[in-house]
Amino acid sequence: MMKKKGTNNESVSGDKTLQSMDIILRETFKGVTVDKFFYICWKEDESSPLYGPWLESIGNLNVQASAWETRDEDDLFVGGWDQEQYSMKRVVTFQKPPSVFSSSPISVKHTQHCRYDDKSCIVSMM
Repeated sequence: MMKKKGTNNESVSGDKTLQSMDIILRETFKGVTVDKFFYICWKEDESSPLYGPWLESIGNLNVQASAWETRDEDDLFVGGWDQEQYSMKRVVTFQKPPSVFSSSPISVKHTQHCRYDDKSCIVSMM
């Protein structure tokens, strides 16, 4: 289910940060496990990348998505803005092409954190 940018999510009432986030997808896929969803959408191995090619398809330049770093439960990554704990982390860099707002490419770097189990896949981008 796609929602418009800044549309409040009623299930997180009271949390202003979560309310301001964009919901990209909120659906249950029949016959698709969380594990399969993770491997198709986020695992991003060399044989079947998704996120990097998507960034390129919308016009971004010099896209680089590092391999996921992993940690055990006793030494988890901590998300920068949400302070949640995650078992995986990677860095994505790219350049937004020149536009009416900038005459030269704009460099972008964000860190993605992820954790998933058999019930959910949570990805944070900062």
